[in-house]
Amino acid sequence: MITDAAFPSAIDRLVAESEVRRLLATYAQNLDYGLVDANANLLARARFKVGDLIVEGRDAIARFLRTNLRHHVDDTPRTWHSVSNVIVEVASETAASSICYLTVHQELPGLPLQP
Repeated sequence: MITDAAFPSAIDRLVAESEVRRLLATYAQNLDYGLVDANANLLARARFKVGDLIVEGRDAIARFLRTNLRHHVDDTPRTWHSVSNVIVEVASETAASSICYLTVHQELPGLPLQP
């Protein structure tokens, strides 16, 4: 839903929604490859909520990812992330918010990749 009356068109809204979906997919893929700095740069201007925790800004995001992701000897988390049920709210030409499901499959020692 567009909340800014100045936002030009439905096409612009669809482009913005597509860009947010691409950002989410890139974030998930970067997680699987262990690219913490790439995600911190990708989300440098973002603010996100995990449970009751608000994470905002490049350094805070990098710290959050390094603290909360387990990396193996190959420097990856051995995960497969899937983003689904994405809902994007475009507020203006420069602001949007989204909510989605993030499903994680992870390989644990001695076990195959599993949810």
